[in-house]
Amino acid sequence: MSKPLPPWLEPFWVRLLILLICLGWSAVESFWGEPFWATLALGAAALCAWELFLKPARRAGKEDKHG
Repeated sequence: MSKPLPPWLEPFWVRLLILLICLGWSAVESFWGEPFWATLALGAAALCAWELFLKPARRAGKEDKHG
């Protein structure tokens, strides 16, 4: 069972902003020719996407709250 999100991560826009920052960081590092850091930032973005949006327990929890 996964832990619930802290209150400051509840708004959708906050979670989306975190994901976009990681993706932007990856783009900047790629632009500057730093493949290691670009890959690391892309991995952070993937982890954020999984933990904040795609995790099955998160999706199930959302349905239980509203359903």
